Amino acid sequence: MLTGKILPFSVQKTVISKGNTNKGVVLDYGKLKQFLADDAKSFGGEVLTGYKYISKKVNEKSVIVSLQKAKSTEIIEVESKLVVDATGPLRKVMYDDKEVQPTMNLGSGTEYLIEVAPEIYEKYKDQLVFF
Repeated sequence: MLTGKILPFSVQKTVISKGNTNKGVVLDYGKLKQFLADDAKSFGGEVLTGYKYISKKVNEKSVIVSLQKAKSTEIIEVESKLVVDATGPLRKVMYDDKEVQPTMNLGSGTEYLIEVAPEIYEKYKDQLVFF
C-alpha cells in the first residue's frame, strides 16, 4: 500500500492519500528546469530566459532563431546546431504559423509536492525518473 503526504501547490494544505496502486511520480517543475539549465551549461550551452520566440531561419549547418527580449523591442539572433521547442502545444518553433501540424493528444493535471520517508528520498534524490 502506498501512503504519502501530498501538498497541492494551489491550496497549500496537507491531504493524506492512500491506495493499493501506483499513482506515478510528479516532478518539481522548477527543479527540473534548473537541472536542464545546469546540464546544458555543463556541456557549454547557454540558457536564455525572458525572451519571446519571433522566427527561425534553417540552413544546412544550423538554425538562426530571432528572439525578442521581454518588455523591450530589442531583438537578438542566436545561431545553434540544436534548438529545443518549449512552447508546449503551440509548437511555435517547430512549425511556422501557416504550416499544418500533426494531431497531438493533450492532457492536464494537478501538480503536487509529495513528502516521502527519508530513506526513499535518499535512494532517488540524485535521479530523474519518468514513468
